[in-house]
Amino acid sequence: VVVDNSAIIGGPDVMMQVGGAVFVNGTLSSPGRIEAGAIYTISLELTNLTSGGFSVNGVSGSVYDEANLTGFKVLGGSAVLGDTMKVTYTGASITQPSAPTDALNVAMSQSTKPAEGQQSTGATSSEDDKKDSKKKDLPICGKS
Repeated sequence: VVVDNSAIIGGPDVMMQVGGAVFVNGTLSSPGRIEAGAIYTISLELTNLTSGGFSVNGVSGSVYDEANLTGFKVLGGSAVLGDTMKVTYTGASITQPSAPTDALNVAMSQSTKPAEGQQSTGATSSEDDKKDSKKKDLPICGKS
């Protein structure tokens, strides 16, 4: 979820279930915020993560950027992680995909052409096709 110079406001609660991360970005003239109208009511469940998963103006794990009035807010002020803002992790860690193995590289470079006798043209021959085939075998007049 990306909140750029905009707001998600709950009255009174903000309860979010997110499959990825939450990024709140803003400036002093155009703050971004996720704000609850009552205390203890920002609940963020990150379903695919086991840690991290939220940032304010690019600072991972930050709850509020006072200079830009941007971030997670409760009753007009900064939320306090673990107190007025609860984060629950119910998923798995994000890991970088590994490089392809040599076996995978070899398999990817091998031909996918079917073996002889297993090829199919998808067409059936008709009587006309058989006649045309016989015509190709006939000699052409004047040529030897």
